[in-house]
Amino acid sequence: REYVSNKQTWLAAGLFVAVSVLLIAPFLWPYLPVMSDPATAIPMDNTNYYSASPTDYLLPSPFQFWWGGWVAANLLRQPEPGEFIIGWGFVTWLFGLYGLRYAQVNVTRPWLWVVLVAVVLSSGLTLHLIGRQVIIPAPAAVVKSWNQVLNTVSSHYALEPEPFTIGKDNGLVVPLPDLLLRWFVPVIGKTRTWTRFGLIAGFGMAILAAVGAAVWQRREIGQRRAVMAWLVVLGLTLFELGWSPLVGHDPVFARPVDLWLRQQPGQAAIIQYPLDSAFTAEQLVYTLAHGKPIVHGYASYFSFVFSRQHPELLRFPDMIALKQLTAWNVQYVLVETASPYTTEAQTLLAQINHESCLQQRTIQGTVYVIELVGCDQIH
Repeated sequence: REYVSNKQTWLAAGLFVAVSVLLIAPFLWPYLPVMSDPATAIPMDNTNYYSASPTDYLLPSPFQFWWGGWVAANLLRQPEPGEFIIGWGFVTWLFGLYGLRYAQVNVTRPWLWVVLVAVVLSSGLTLHLIGRQVIIPAPAAVVKSWNQVLNTVSSHYALEPEPFTIGKDNGLVVPLPDLLLRWFVPVIGKTRTWTRFGLIAGFGMAILAAVGAAVWQRREIGQRRAVMAWLVVLGLTLFELGWSPLVGHDPVFARPVDLWLRQQPGQAAIIQYPLDSAFTAEQLVYTLAHGKPIVHGYASYFSFVFSRQHPELLRFPDMIALKQLTAWNVQYVLVETASPYTTEAQTLLAQINHESCLQQRTIQGTVYVIELVGCDQIH
């Protein structure tokens, strides 16, 4: 009650809101039309992928020079783990819990709420543990009924109706509050990367750790031993956060296929399959090496917007896809066979062998180069 009635609390809150508006508004304005475009609606599967696990907050730093390599290899389960590196670290946990135990409740309670709310929001649409969606075994009839209930709410009662695509046939998924936000709350319900609320949780936990550290010095250390005690704490903190030397690479790197493409005459376009392999940031760098136009690309929304606007390309090598590629003056189709695209790529190559206008030109590393020859003449 004292905290809420304190004039400084409201002045600080007003300053925070004012600064936030000044920093966010210029970038939010052009973003609003994108959010209102149905073509940019974020698929439920994509959003559910960015769900933090409670265990993510326990993970040691994967960049630490001693144990970081092992953590990255064995505990980070996601293919692109950057959004899931939100662990607080041992020192922060230690002082944060100490503060919750011994500091005044009116000091720690607001920050505890910040942490708890942010952790819940970062957990995404359904419960995950150790980087995997939790699936509770249940009889098939129960699973079917549960999925039907969730699909009914999602398809008929949500502000923006959509099928419930993240249910599982082999068990029950556990919905979280973010799913209700997606269904019934404007703007925030369109959040794509829920894990980023983990940054707010980390900020709140850092404040609790600072409070706990101050209380620890006052209760346990005193002024006489403070310098030595803090040197030890600082040393442990630097050891825990110390990064391994970063491995550098050339700013522009090229695959063998890029060097081959650079030697080919003309400026006809290319596209890469499977499409999931094409929607990566590296593809933009590859263009600096081969110099050819591309009809794929990279951005947060590009993968599903592209697929919605040109669903015929999902049917490659069907004739409807070949006609579209020909209309775009695409000459070469690159098929990436490296993991994790190997199975899909092998299926594509088998289908390509049945199309007479698709001719294999070369194999460069893990990439097959297929040329479109006379596809516009086939009816």
